[in-house]
Amino acid sequence: MWAVLLEWLVMRVLARALPKRFRLIPRVEDGKPLLRQFRLWGSPSRGSGAYLQSFVTNETVGSFHNHRWPHMRSFVLSNFFVEERYPGGTFIVHKAPSTYTMDSTDIHRLAAVAPETWTLFITKGPTREWGYFKRPEAVPYVPSDRYIPPERRVPPL
Repeated sequence: MWAVLLEWLVMRVLARALPKRFRLIPRVEDGKPLLRQFRLWGSPSRGSGAYLQSFVTNETVGSFHNHRWPHMRSFVLSNFFVEERYPGGTFIVHKAPSTYTMDSTDIHRLAAVAPETWTLFITKGPTREWGYFKRPEAVPYVPSDRYIPPERRVPPL
């Protein structure tokens, strides 16, 4: 219900009435739409403000980003998404209704996105640098017998 109402309100009313407040943010890897965002209030250059956004797709496994605000609180309004934090490979499910906080030091990616997921996020403080991070290259495959001494190996079944 919320998702349908927000889709209508943001995409049919607000984005058309105030197009300068609406933006489509692409995925860095291929330019496909990542999320749609509408600024309710605030100044992008000053940092404090509030945004309604809907996730269109996830980010690829190798791409992460941070945010430019020293403080952000997000409210999941409909459906859910899965976030992966870096480093550590921690996966967090954010499901409506819930809230969470982040700051500019958090590095994460949208690992999975359910259709019609909407959030409201509120930012506070001056903006800082933000950008994208690539997952470090995977360790190349090395057979275990190169590192495990023969006396410590488990015999095959």
